[in-house]
Amino acid sequence: MAIEPREGGLEPAAREADERLAEVSDAFDLLLDLTPTNADEAFAEFERGGGARAPCFTYRDRETDPALLREQLAALDLDSVEEATLSELFRQKRDELELRIETLLARGTPAALECTRKLYGDVEDALFTLAQDILERFPEEENLTGRPVLDAAGFARLAEAELDHYRSIDPGLQSTVAVRDDVAGLMVSNGNLLVGRSVKIPVARVQALLQHEIGTHVLTWCNGLASPLKLLHCGLARYEELQEGLAVLSEYLSSGLDSGRLRLLAARVVAVRLLTEGAEFIETFRALAGGHGFERMTAFTVTMRVYRGGGLTKDAIYLRGLARLREHLSAGGRLEPLFAGKIGTEHVSVIQDLLQRGVLQSPRLRPRWLENPDAVRRLEQVRSASSVLDLAGG
Repeated sequence: MAIEPREGGLEPAAREADERLAEVSDAFDLLLDLTPTNADEAFAEFERGGGARAPCFTYRDRETDPALLREQLAALDLDSVEEATLSELFRQKRDELELRIETLLARGTPAALECTRKLYGDVEDALFTLAQDILERFPEEENLTGRPVLDAAGFARLAEAELDHYRSIDPGLQSTVAVRDDVAGLMVSNGNLLVGRSVKIPVARVQALLQHEIGTHVLTWCNGLASPLKLLHCGLARYEELQEGLAVLSEYLSSGLDSGRLRLLAARVVAVRLLTEGAEFIETFRALAGGHGFERMTAFTVTMRVYRGGGLTKDAIYLRGLARLREHLSAGGRLEPLFAGKIGTEHVSVIQDLLQRGVLQSPRLRPRWLENPDAVRRLEQVRSASSVLDLAGG
């Protein structure tokens, strides 16, 4: 699918459609809207009850009117977009946005699960087998007792320093770091890193998480924002699998993908599989805590992530994305074009073509780990690996 370069960027109809789609996409953050605001309190209540009752989660109020967003999508004129490839990319994104809006409207009901299954898929047998293999090879959770940790403020300071590195390359970089009470863990929303106030991050994992959140999610957002194609910062349709695969790969390249992290990714796959097979919250929690030996808080957090909002299958894409990215690299695929923005696996050849033809420019920012000879060596190990299991201990 080739796009002929046009002087001055996209032709007017394509530019208009691109801008309108980006506006709708930027108007809400589905993952943030599906994130419980009472995670700590819910776990405390769960423990007081002996883990016998499913927790009750609360969510933030919607900041945008879904009906208005639907009207904006319906008003889009995609028939006037002359370039067939761009027209198809826009239609894919419009359809995905409609489904994301439907998911938001269904939050807290069984209908939400059906929406997220359409967005992220189910756990296929090969992925489930890989998750089981990981849990069998690493049957015990690492004992982190006594290991040094960073609190939210300490991690936020290091994240700001990491952003300063990229600001030295691009002074216009606008991403920020915020410590929040209504977020559990870490997440990037609209190019900004949100840090849950109660997080405790093992010092040994800090660099890996900086590369995951800043060196991948923030970096691709910034590169996409600088692109003539605005959708590259908010993401083409189905971009998240490759995005999370890149983020986890960056952990390995930063010497931070240990067996405990692989176990966690595998647990998420198992939890999604149980969810889609009809298991209740308590059943999945017990399968992780009792059947696979996860600490109760870890098992609760994994289960919460998967059951939030009525059911979210997104967490299966971390391990799937890493496995498919390994296949891409093993087949000789290049890595750097993947940082041009937030793209899906099926868009790799399109983005490479756009870069070669000059429709898009090379990414302005490159991951910091590319400056590290050890990371480059590790990248070659990924290319020669026969399975994700070969990456354990990174």
